[in-house]
Amino acid sequence: MYDRELLIEKLQTLLAALRRIPRRFASITEPSDFYLTEDGEDKLDAICMILIAEQVKS
Repeated sequence: MYDRELLIEKLQTLLAALRRIPRRFASITEPSDFYLTEDGEDKLDAICMILIAEQVKS
């Protein structure tokens, strides 16, 4: 089936990544904040990469 310890480790890593996202969203007040400036685009990229990287590592 699956390795329980490995699953727990992966979930803990994902949780740690998810906990970083609110800090990255702190200055975002509306969706357009993501695409009106380069800084906003960088924030969106960073958030997406956190989620993608955690999935790819699986």
